[in-house]
Order: sequence, then structure tokens, then C-alpha cells
Amino acid sequence: MAVFKCKMRGGTIDFEQGDAVGVCDHCGTKQSLPAGLDDEKRANLYDRANHFRRNNEYDKAMGIYETILNEDKTDAEAYWSLVLCRYGVEYVEDPATRKRVPTVNRAQYTSVFADEDYKSALKYADALRKSIY
Repeated sequence: MAVFKCKMRGGTIDFEQGDAVGVCDHCGTKQSLPAGLDDEKRANLYDRANHFRRNNEYDKAMGIYETILNEDKTDAEAYWSLVLCRYGVEYVEDPATRKRVPTVNRAQYTSVFADEDYKSALKYADALRKSIY
């Protein structure tokens, strides 16, 4: 089974094959998961892209997410990940609460709610993933 890493800290996400959501074994955060993680090539693409995104290499990550979408235009998680990259979302630890807070590093002139990738993420996501997005 593929290993999926936390969007916030890079810990391992605990999940069963076919799950839409998993939980980070390090920080306990619920995370949405891409469909098709049983496909090794797809899982490796996600692993590499998420690595770049967590290291603030957003443009490299975006290129890989686009590759994923070239193979499957209905992948909600890839669209959501593009949104995270476009806005440069980094999860920064709040020293007072020790919780991870999403922080925007790439301000945009338009609202995230008007972003086409955000709209596509919601369009193709199931109810569980939508609640996380």
C-alpha cells in the first residue's frame, strides 16, 4: 500500500485502501486523500509533488499536479493541491497553541472562492473531502 504524507508536517497518514480521508500519525490532523493511491505511479507523483509543496517549491509541485490532472481531469485532490500552491499555503505552528495555522505566502488579487481550481476541487470531491476543503 502507498504511504501518504501529511500536508502540514510530513508525517505518515494512516488510512485504509479506498478511504477519502486519513489521519496524520504525528499531529492527528484529518487530511483529504487522493483517489487511486493503489496506482504506484500516481502515488509516487503525489509523494513528489507534496514534498515540493511542503518545502515551498510551489511551481515545481504545480507542474506535477498538472501532470496528474492530464491523466485524470476529475481528481479533486490535485485541484485542491494546485490551490494550496497558487496561494503558497504553508502550515505554520502557532507558538501559543502548538496548532498548525494555514498561512498564505503568495497573495492573489482574487478570492480563493473565485479560483477555478478551487471550484473544480469542490465539483469533483465527495462530501467528506468537501468538508475538509
